[in-house]
Amino acid sequence: MYEDNIISSCSELNSASIGTKFISSLPNLQFTPKFEQYSGYLDEKLFYWYFTSQSAEADNNLIIFLKGELENVYSWTKLGHLLFIDLPTGSGFSQNITTFTNAETSKLLFNLLQNFLTTYNLKEKKIFLVSGEYSSEIVSLMALDYLDSIKQQQNSYEDFRLKGLIFIGIWNEVVQFNSLIDFAYAKGFTGKRDYQHLLDQCPACNQSRSSDCDYLNSPMQSCQETAKKIEC
Repeated sequence: MYEDNIISSCSELNSASIGTKFISSLPNLQFTPKFEQYSGYLDEKLFYWYFTSQSAEADNNLIIFLKGELENVYSWTKLGHLLFIDLPTGSGFSQNITTFTNAETSKLLFNLLQNFLTTYNLKEKKIFLVSGEYSSEIVSLMALDYLDSIKQQQNSYEDFRLKGLIFIGIWNEVVQFNSLIDFAYAKGFTGKRDYQHLLDQCPACNQSRSSDCDYLNSPMQSCQETAKKIEC
């Protein structure tokens, strides 16, 4: 319903490679924004929402945020043009449910973004990639691909002027610490024997789902120490 309301207030723009719509109004919006808004789908049905900069001084910056929400009372559009992308495919309004590895997603996104830069005449802008949660790994891979291209003088991303990365910080230290324990085990960074040893040191965790465990604040000192060794 929300997406339908957005699209019904949009007008089509001509673009050979990107589905592009100018947003003229939004539900319950009682004022006229100081910036223009566009939305649509990249080639692989990745949904994006693009805001032009409202500051002449920041016109040379393009901030690309991959999934999630940004809260800034002073408006990010004062820092540059702002592009949100629902990533990975299948999340948010992104429709394609094709499965990609993070490395494949990184390369795909680079190609799609270069089409986007051409469509909106943004090739000369300084680009800052912002990420949080899952997309942080994809952003890191994009940066590595970009640097490798420069080192090898391939010019694969000559229209992509990457100037910085911004990673959303830790919102809750306890949640961050505890979740990394199970993440390390699930990804194979921690072996089964070490993980079981941790559970043996944390009786409360051994009797409940591991996702409910609070290793950091465990009353058992041995539990805390073992967890910290695994996280390191």
